[in-house]
Amino acid sequence: MINRIRNIGKAMLMTLPFLFLSCKNTTNNAVVQNNDAPRIILEKTKCYRKCPAYTAKFFQSNVVKLYPKENFVVTKKSEGKLKKGRLEELLKEANRINFWQLNDEYDNENLMDAPSTFITVNDKKQSKKIRVRANAPKNLIRFIQQVEKELKTLNWTTIQ
Repeated sequence: MINRIRNIGKAMLMTLPFLFLSCKNTTNNAVVQNNDAPRIILEKTKCYRKCPAYTAKFFQSNVVKLYPKENFVVTKKSEGKLKKGRLEELLKEANRINFWQLNDEYDNENLMDAPSTFITVNDKKQSKKIRVRANAPKNLIRFIQQVEKELKTLNWTTIQ
């Protein structure tokens, strides 16, 4: 009986490291291997005023999933569909502005009540997330505005 408990304990200790392999945190330049992974993610955080706070995920299938938090026109988890080819246009724009070479963060530590915008772009070879609060280059700001504009043009359907 004691040997059996020891053997079970040894087996558990040997398999324990494998359980946590899937929890490994990825870095900004990780390879994207999941075909269902969002290609673009736009996240706006809240502020002390009436800033819209939400997360929008743009998928390869042209589906956009919206997760509103505060002060957004849509109040429940919703889904919309991009016009065919529009996601590819946005991804081309990301490449055109050299998204992969931009800084990981644009901020001003003296700025108090400004929401953060996180923009993530995933292509087949890499993934990069940029945090923007202040002092971002104009081409990055325009790209974020293009992504935001898509959210305003979609017809949203509430999902579970």
